[in-house]
Amino acid sequence: MTWPHQRILGATRVPAPFPLMGNTVWGHTAERFFAEVTITFRTLAYPQSRIDGVATIRVGAEVEREYNRIGRRPKHFVGFTNFSWEVDGGVSGQFQFMPEFRLQRLGLQIQGGAQVETTDLLPVLASSCCGWLAPIVPLIDLFGKFTVSAEGDIAFSDRAQAFTFLDSEVKLDFAGSLVLSIDRRYRDKIGGELEGGLSPFVHLQFPGSAQNASYFYGIPFLHQVGAKIFLRGRLYGRIWRLKWDLEFSRLNGLFVYPRYRGGYLGMPLWLQDGLTGEWREPSRLYLYREPYHQLVAGTQLFPQDENWDVREERLIQNVFPFAEPSLTWKAGQAVIVYVYDDPNLPAHQSTEIRALMQQPDGSWQDLPITQDTALDSQPQVAVDSNGNLVAVWTRMEEVSPDPDPTLRLPKGEIAYAVYDAQTGLWSSPVLLTQNDRFDLSPQLVQGADGQLYLVWLRSPDNVFPTDFSRSSIPHTDIYLARWDGTQFVDVQRAMERADTLEVALAVSSTGVPMLVWSRDADGDPDTHDPKLYFSYWDGSAWTPAQGVWSNPLSQGSPALAMGANDTPVLYFVRSDLAHPEFEQYTQEELLVTDFSGAGWREPLPITRADTLSELEVITHPNGRVSALWGASSQGVADLWTVVYDPTVGYWSNKVRLTQDDMTHEQQVAAAWDPAGNPSAVYIKRQLTHEEREVEDDEGNRYPIQVTVPVRADLYLLAHRPKPDLTIREDDLILEPSNPGPGQQVTIRARVSNRRALGARNVQVRFYDGDPNAGGIPIGTVRATPDPIVGGSFGTAELNWTVPPDGRSHVLYAVVDPENTIAETDETNNMASYPIALLDLVAVAPAVEQYLPDGQVVLRFGIQNPSSVSPSGEVRWELRLNSVDGAILTQGAAPAPGTGQTSPLTFTWRPNLDVGRYTLYLLVDPDNRFAEEDEANNRASNEIALLADLVVNPALTDATRVGMQVALRATVQNIGWADARAVAVQVLDAPPGMGNVLVSGTVANLPRYGSASLDFNITLPRRLPRLWVVVNPAGTIAEARRDNNEVILNLS
Repeated sequence: MTWPHQRILGATRVPAPFPLMGNTVWGHTAERFFAEVTITFRTLAYPQSRIDGVATIRVGAEVEREYNRIGRRPKHFVGFTNFSWEVDGGVSGQFQFMPEFRLQRLGLQIQGGAQVETTDLLPVLASSCCGWLAPIVPLIDLFGKFTVSAEGDIAFSDRAQAFTFLDSEVKLDFAGSLVLSIDRRYRDKIGGELEGGLSPFVHLQFPGSAQNASYFYGIPFLHQVGAKIFLRGRLYGRIWRLKWDLEFSRLNGLFVYPRYRGGYLGMPLWLQDGLTGEWREPSRLYLYREPYHQLVAGTQLFPQDENWDVREERLIQNVFPFAEPSLTWKAGQAVIVYVYDDPNLPAHQSTEIRALMQQPDGSWQDLPITQDTALDSQPQVAVDSNGNLVAVWTRMEEVSPDPDPTLRLPKGEIAYAVYDAQTGLWSSPVLLTQNDRFDLSPQLVQGADGQLYLVWLRSPDNVFPTDFSRSSIPHTDIYLARWDGTQFVDVQRAMERADTLEVALAVSSTGVPMLVWSRDADGDPDTHDPKLYFSYWDGSAWTPAQGVWSNPLSQGSPALAMGANDTPVLYFVRSDLAHPEFEQYTQEELLVTDFSGAGWREPLPITRADTLSELEVITHPNGRVSALWGASSQGVADLWTVVYDPTVGYWSNKVRLTQDDMTHEQQVAAAWDPAGNPSAVYIKRQLTHEEREVEDDEGNRYPIQVTVPVRADLYLLAHRPKPDLTIREDDLILEPSNPGPGQQVTIRARVSNRRALGARNVQVRFYDGDPNAGGIPIGTVRATPDPIVGGSFGTAELNWTVPPDGRSHVLYAVVDPENTIAETDETNNMASYPIALLDLVAVAPAVEQYLPDGQVVLRFGIQNPSSVSPSGEVRWELRLNSVDGAILTQGAAPAPGTGQTSPLTFTWRPNLDVGRYTLYLLVDPDNRFAEEDEANNRASNEIALLADLVVNPALTDATRVGMQVALRATVQNIGWADARAVAVQVLDAPPGMGNVLVSGTVANLPRYGSASLDFNITLPRRLPRLWVVVNPAGTIAEARRDNNEVILNLS
């Protein structure tokens, strides 16, 4: 429900808004008042009995004023010539009114400003102290410009049973400048100005913080102050339709206090300019938009049939957007460990670790692992050699409400817990690390020796990137530990000053670990040149860090596995590759290499994409490998995969796993399910389009459409890689394309594998006729190349001679005719191609004769222009006015031979009114014959049930004696309808060009009737011939008009 009201006044005399402007000004006023109420009832589902409802209220006003002084320009005092201001703001609120009344949120929005320009100051200067300025006073203006603006909001919320501030900001801007410009009267044609000034600003922050108070003498709401100093210029003009505009800036400085070390996350667009920012607690709007954290998973995770290879299931709706899920499988059931935001705790204490565990009956149980006031994140889960579930994560205890990263980073520790299957509960958290250093990014790795290992990072001096507006290098060491079944042991620092944010670990069957990590190559973060390095345990110590590959392009996202014979296999991403289509863009490439003992072999490419974000590479003991990643396009993202199948020895081409409108899959974690198929858990962000206002360098505001997330859901995806061999109609090609009987032809079939898994020994069998209706096998061919990898295609080729039987043939190709290859879809394995086809053509009906008794003789036919001679009879139908109209007659005729026509006639007695009608001939209406062109099996023609008046030349003659002519004209009606008042004229020239010498009328002329008229004519001059015309004006509708006249030669 909305109630808008708007009032606009333009170009009117209004009272001056400022005393120095005089009494009357030209003004523009725009006012708009709005009130909006939205009431939402949440879904009520059995067995719920409580009704929940929320009301959102927004009330406010938008006002815009512009004034411009009119009349004589002042010459000897300072006044104001232009003044404008605008306000856009309002009050919004959200109430819960059922089951109890509660004010959930109240906000005040502010957006507005004012600008003042003084009158020209040059006349004052010229008349007082600077007389030499007088010549330029008419051409140049010197005036002052002053602006003030405010933008932001202040919001309150009922959180944790207390009415407190929501995270919100207000920015106040002030500016004063002196402008030297070409006289403003000429702005429509030419302009130029030089402006210099100072623009201070104040940034207020709510609810405030102790950090703010420490900088501003105990004022918690004052976050930052600063000023811009600028000197800029502009020249512009218009010459006819040509516009030109030149801008320049000679000075643009920024001064702020204080300069925070942190990066300010989530700052609105209009607050970005001029602020270095700080760390802020995340916005928690997901707690209020709709029911938070709803477990919606069913009891049957995925369909039990075999006709699918990708399925995804939504498990939790409106989950914490940064849940960072981790996935493993135990006893055939999925276990997902993730981050939960407890709405009953403040943001600096609210994140917990939970486990979503699938039960033997298919249902799900959501169990807490932590439930306290510590901040928990980055969870990982795995199954140890004894079948126990182990979870690890990063934990911060006793966190201050102040989000200063220098206070929080030292509290980061690694914690773990173990699931007790007997009690169905997780153990209390145990801290593996207890120091004042930042420990983060734990990873659980299953070694080839069956042991569970943990690798993580530690910042030895807590130097870690927190200001994301500037490039920086983290200070991190790599640590390693082994799980002995009850606790982590053998804790060691494997690599000092690895200075990385990503590391991969693999352990051989003999317990030898290897590490691969990325690090900035030259130590300069601005150059952005990450490279991969590795180290392994040689029995007594870790080897010095060495480079993996000397390629100059960026390398990252390492994934390490232990292959056959304890050979380390490394997967990684190479970035900054030239895009094949768009010069301004780049691509990324997934590569694989293995360790030979002396070093890494030359990497081999696997796949390439515009982006390979969220990359997960998992390997199976049977040698199968699956890589999953997210690829973005136009603001949305989907999951893609490539699969290595050891049975065919090839990688598949990339295959899309998800394809949704307005969603973005992120925070992907992958694992092998008990059946040996890849699965993944991830967050699917639901997106929408919103209109946002942006401001350009000149201060102009305009709206743009942006894509923003509105909800996060937790999903589980299962991928059962299978081939999908398919052949489409246009994949079957013949050379020549339309062979005739007895002609040799080459048949070529293109077989596509539309899914990820390759297929070996793909057979294609060709048939003459439908194989399901007794088609005759022609031959079976194996498609090449062999195998056909996922996402690729192969070709099968065969030579064949079309039977010389003169009949139609339809060629069929069937992929995997014995059904020996299990596929995702078995219904798309066949295609057909018609050859040597019959083509029956309908010959349109036409009137052969109108009979005296009112019957009409029609002639039509069936033509065969093809090279095929069919046997049997061809059915036909003659219909009135449409192809679905009444059947006048029908029958069957012998099928015409090659190049022949079967003529047909029908004597029709119309029971219709006089007029024109369309008759349709339909040949083979039941489609008994397969034809090359079915569209020409129908033909139509217009049949006239009208009179047809003629002048009979045999019974029309003339005798001339001098200038006297005796003429007898005989007219007949050979049409279907009677004719009355039939006019007959004799002319001295063709109709329309000559004069009427004499005329007569036949009162009634029935069909097949005849009448003669005698005329005695005195010629106006000597004429060689005369024209006799019946129905000269066309007043009588006729079947035809080309037989309405006769020419008589006079002797």
